[in-house]
Amino acid sequence: MKLFLTVSSVMSWQEIFRQWELCLKITTDRLLKLDESESSYELHCFTDASKVAYATVVYLRKRRGKSVNLIYSKARLYPSKGMSIPSLELMGILIGVRALKFVEGELKLNIEKKFLWSDSKTALSWITSTKVLPVFVANRVKEIRSSKLIEYRYIPTQDNPADIASRETTVQELAFHDLWWHSPCWLTEDDCSWPSQITFGETEREEEYVNCSAVQYSFVSTILPAAERVSSRKILKRVIALVLRFLDRLRAKHASKQFKRTISLTVEEVRRGETMIIEHLQQCCFPDLIQDIKRNTSSSLRQQLGIQLVNGILRCMGRMGNADVDFETRYPILLPRKNRVTQLIIEDVHKKQLHAGLQMTLCALRTEWWIPKG
Repeated sequence: MKLFLTVSSVMSWQEIFRQWELCLKITTDRLLKLDESESSYELHCFTDASKVAYATVVYLRKRRGKSVNLIYSKARLYPSKGMSIPSLELMGILIGVRALKFVEGELKLNIEKKFLWSDSKTALSWITSTKVLPVFVANRVKEIRSSKLIEYRYIPTQDNPADIASRETTVQELAFHDLWWHSPCWLTEDDCSWPSQITFGETEREEEYVNCSAVQYSFVSTILPAAERVSSRKILKRVIALVLRFLDRLRAKHASKQFKRTISLTVEEVRRGETMIIEHLQQCCFPDLIQDIKRNTSSSLRQQLGIQLVNGILRCMGRMGNADVDFETRYPILLPRKNRVTQLIIEDVHKKQLHAGLQMTLCALRTEWWIPKG
């Protein structure tokens, strides 16, 4: 059966294709030219949202030379589930805070001040509010507040370059938009020329209520700190394998036993080293889950993923258990989301996939590992 596009669909596609061709005419400097005599810089992040998208754009400002460079931007489409504009503005501020953190870490410069500009008075008031906020808002505000040394400021919509990224802007309009490429003109002047600020109230931190569980179990790993000092999963495995070999020799010497001397590490020693790393990682990050399994009590994570202890390692016993694949793929090992060891494993898989895209790397990762919400 043949399917034919309508005339309007064909015209829409031709317009999209024409816009793509115009993109080739937009050029930017790949090299960020920095003045060696400049001792300090500022980062200025602008955020905005609309019923189309929410966006952020970051500029690097030289404090002494008063010059400004566009260095980073990001936009996300309006979510299909629907959200209010103030909530979208808050999401824009959130990705702006993340962008500031990322850019500062990558530039390796002396960033003296960080500013985040928004044209949403409601979202800015939430950040400084001491009142109890709705759950969705409170969770985003908590992450925003966790980033220190950021000065939040109000900016009129007409001066906000992020407004361009959050709306339906054509390539032709973007190519000649000075506000986008060069930031607001007042940013190159002294801060006394910047927009006057609106007071939203004192920036006191609201009381934090933490749900605590009293358990008679604690585990302190002496292995995991080594992950912070190595650059790859391979090195970490070999370091732990060498430590275990050293301990084995000490025990053999104490027991007056002969120990076979070898120069290079064996495959079994390296495998044993990684097993030790995973066991320590899970005992540090999932102590409650391990106790629930040993006591045969239920938990939300255990029910969702069917977590079980297999030879001392937490594995996911899900629907893949019926598949005709390897044991590691049927029952992947559980990893915590935010951990240096997990990061090293992801980087190792990414390199083995020859730096493939996100989806291919994720598929390869899930053949052996499982990261909740990963």
